[in-house]
Amino acid sequence: MTVATRDKLSFNASIGSWLLSCSKVVTCAVIVHGLYTVVVRGGVLKRITHVFQIGRGGERRRRHDGSSNGDCSHETTDHHNSTIRTSTFGEDDYESLIGNTPMIRLNKLSAVLKREIFVKMECMNPSGTGKDRAAMAMIRAAEKEKKQLRVVVEGTSGSTGIALASLCASRKYPLVVVMPDDQAQEKVQLLQCYGAKVHIVPNCAISNPNHYVNTARRMAEQMSDHACFMNQFENQANYMAHYTTTGPEIYSQIRQKRRKLNCFVMSCGTGGTLSGCGKFLKEKDPNIRIILVDPPGSCLYNKIKHGVAFTLEQRERSQKRHRYDTIAEGIGLDRITACLDFGLDSIDDAFLVSDQAAVDMAHWMLRNEGMFVGSSSAMNLVGAAIAAQQLPENSVIVTIVCDSGQRHLTRFWNRDFIVNQRGLRWPGDETKKEISSTNNLPEFMRTCC
Repeated sequence: MTVATRDKLSFNASIGSWLLSCSKVVTCAVIVHGLYTVVVRGGVLKRITHVFQIGRGGERRRRHDGSSNGDCSHETTDHHNSTIRTSTFGEDDYESLIGNTPMIRLNKLSAVLKREIFVKMECMNPSGTGKDRAAMAMIRAAEKEKKQLRVVVEGTSGSTGIALASLCASRKYPLVVVMPDDQAQEKVQLLQCYGAKVHIVPNCAISNPNHYVNTARRMAEQMSDHACFMNQFENQANYMAHYTTTGPEIYSQIRQKRRKLNCFVMSCGTGGTLSGCGKFLKEKDPNIRIILVDPPGSCLYNKIKHGVAFTLEQRERSQKRHRYDTIAEGIGLDRITACLDFGLDSIDDAFLVSDQAAVDMAHWMLRNEGMFVGSSSAMNLVGAAIAAQQLPENSVIVTIVCDSGQRHLTRFWNRDFIVNQRGLRWPGDETKKEISSTNNLPEFMRTCC
């Protein structure tokens, strides 16, 4: 043992002894490269519930029975003595940061709505999106299927591609990404920084052979047998990643806060997160309402409300044009994917959210909660606000913050794009009162229903 290692262990032991002798509740102590991060919640110290050592030289995360686990989930026991599953995608490396994202309460929004709004911060995964979970699961599934996986190919609106790019870089897999041409430029730049080869194609309906998903599939087929098309919309590993990790984390985190979950609401991209989480939560408690948020032009609202996956914009499919008419990136579908179908019967209701409501919510969140969110997260938050108005006071609603506004600077957070290209209103142009007041229910929340 080196002197540095011995000193480090001595330091950790000293800090550990100090924590145990503290007079406050320490719910979690985390050692990151020898430094303690202590999460303290009020009251008097009773015990340290979990101690994880992360980083080089740290011990492997273990299940409550002490056995090692290399899968994407493991079991532990919460304070209600019920067995739960939480994610452990990696072992003391970059991938170990995937999953176990925080759950936070939106205090200002909760006060306005008189219901408790919690958000699962999936934007705090390593690549800045919840797509890390699905990307990791899909790559591992592909590695098991193809013993000599050499090239990864995917059609993506950006987030899944960025998650794959990070993981492929660490594995030395070349990545080929096909993207539609209506996505924020910063996503393309990020992918290129990771070393991915990016192909941009005109946006069109899935019936068009040149749709970005169809193009990616065709490119993979033309490559060697060692190339793998991830096929995120139909990939079982996608929704199972959320059924085995994200859903259990949500259920456990709300219980740990001594709350009872009443409603889970979010939008649908591939359908993996909504379907996986929704199915798990319904199995735990059939009274939890699962609600889908749909942007303009998507057919899923009508599927849930009326049983028909069709919207008027789909009349353009015969012309093989793209049917979406929304500023939200990465959400909305014109079909029922395998990922969505997995938990389709768990969805109780659907809300159709306008682009303007999403813009207004994003600005309100920035001014009041200090949270800088992207377009799909803004849609989710509007959905949570609508759900809150339909539930009794003090109900608990959870949604997902899946992206940061940092990836939406050229479109969603660009005034010229919002006002001049989309014909929408930029909050604050007329008056700042509507986006800064927390005393009353904001106008856009009253009208978005």
